Amino acid sequence: MGFEVEDFQKQVIERSSEIPVVVDFWATWCGPCVAFAPVLEKAAAEADGKWELIKVDSDQHPDLSAQFGIRSLPTLKIFINGVPVDEKSGAMTEPDLKKWIESHLEESAPSDPRIDEIRAAIGSGDFTSATALLEEVIKDQPGNEEMKFMRLQAALAMEPTRVNDLANEFAGDSPYYERTLYLKELANLINAGGEGAYLEGLEFLQKIKLPEAAAKWIDVLQTDREHEGAKAGLKNLFLYLGREHPVTAEFQPKFASILFS
Repeated sequence: MGFEVEDFQKQVIERSSEIPVVVDFWATWCGPCVAFAPVLEKAAAEADGKWELIKVDSDQHPDLSAQFGIRSLPTLKIFINGVPVDEKSGAMTEPDLKKWIESHLEESAPSDPRIDEIRAAIGSGDFTSATALLEEVIKDQPGNEEMKFMRLQAALAMEPTRVNDLANEFAGDSPYYERTLYLKELANLINAGGEGAYLEGLEFLQKIKLPEAAAKWIDVLQTDREHEGAKAGLKNLFLYLGREHPVTAEFQPKFASILFS
């Protein structure tokens, strides 16, 4: 039985509207990943159609690892109705693995069409519509942390003064917790304001035009490499996006070159 990802949209996002899908983010060089694989694959083979396993080699698919904030291996995420509802980092015993998965089996339900609307609205920059739908979904699904995190992202554009309060809803063991810290720092920069090209960067950030924001702050540092706001903006933006994100890949080397030249 093959478990390797071929089409993430079909195998995970769409399939998880029918049954839960466990995604294993791993790598060939990761000893614990390799040791854990037989346990995980045996459990999947014995699942009797209750859930499915998809394995994602993080070296082969860095885009997926970056998209889902993978920072350690192995990491398991369980998807239900197209969204990750929980995650575990590190290897587990077979009983603990099965207990964790079984605790989520009853959550599987018909896909919520509002989630597709939310993704489309955010993708088009319509944060007003996205926020209204997010509030509805979170009211109905109070444990859906991905939706809460998307609401936090939308708040950066709509109400940056609200970001700190929303970020405080995430517990330290949440898979989104670390990224909320960077969003809080970025929101604080927006709330503090600025002037000139640095302010233009903040305005791009609030519009979620991230390449443009990074480019503006690089321009600021090229004339004043001690500008604390531009340095803080770039640092937290890169940490929020992760090292594999195209914005980080393009602008972090430029940032380092300016600082250490």
